[in-house]
Amino acid sequence: MKRRDFIAGLAFAAVTQQARAAQQAATLYRLAMVSPSTPVAEMSETNRNPEVARAYHAFFDELRRLGYVEKQNLVVERYSAEGQPERFRPLAEDVVRRKPDVVYTIGPDVTLALTAATTTVPIVAITSDPIATGIVPSLARPGGNITGATVDAGFQLPTKRIEVLRDTLPRLSRLAYLVAPTELGQHISGLVKDECDKLGVFVHISAVERAGLHSLNEGQSIEYEIESNRGKESAVNLRIK
Repeated sequence: MKRRDFIAGLAFAAVTQQARAAQQAATLYRLAMVSPSTPVAEMSETNRNPEVARAYHAFFDELRRLGYVEKQNLVVERYSAEGQPERFRPLAEDVVRRKPDVVYTIGPDVTLALTAATTTVPIVAITSDPIATGIVPSLARPGGNITGATVDAGFQLPTKRIEVLRDTLPRLSRLAYLVAPTELGQHISGLVKDECDKLGVFVHISAVERAGLHSLNEGQSIEYEIESNRGKESAVNLRIK
C-alpha cells in the first residue's frame, strides 16, 4: 500500500464511530487540509507538478474508494501558511474554530500548532520524528487526538530493534551496536546505550571516531576489544578485518 493511500485511510478512520453511525446520503463531512507552504490552489489532483498531482490523486482516490467524494458528501477546506512560520499558530486556531471533522496536515511545526489549538478535533499528520519534535511522547502510545505516519521513526527505532533481538535470543549476553560517525550516529549511540547496558556491552560513536573510521558499511567485519568501566563493558579499539 502506498503511503498516500495509507494516510487517506487514516484520515477518516480518525472520525468518531458516532459520526460513522450517523452517516446518510445527505450528510456532509468536512476535511481540513493544512499545508505549511503549498498554495491553496495547488493542493489538488490538478497540481502542475506531476509527482505532487499523483500524490493528491492517490489521496483523493482512496477517499473516494472509502465513500467520501469531494463536492458530494465531502467538503474539503484547504489552508496554507504560504511558507510563513509566523502564520502557523493563527492559521491552526482559525482551522479549529471552523470545526472540521478531521484535519490532515504535513510537517512538525504546523502539527504542533494544531495540537496546541485543539485536543478534540482528530488530526492526521505526516511528519518527521514525532518524539524529537515533541508531537507525541511515544510511538507505541501517542495519546491525544493525533495519528498519522512519519518519514523518520526517530531514535526509538534502534532501541526497539534491540528489544526484538533480545526477545528472539533470550540468552544473548553481548551485543555491539555500530553506527557511522555522523550527528545521527551520535544520538543513536547515546540512546541505545541504556538498552545495550542490559545486554552487557555497547559501542559509542567516540570509539568509531578514535579508530579513524569515516564510515561503516552494512556487512563489514569488525574486530574489537572489550573495555570495562564501572562494571559496564564497551567495545573499543575497533579494526576493520
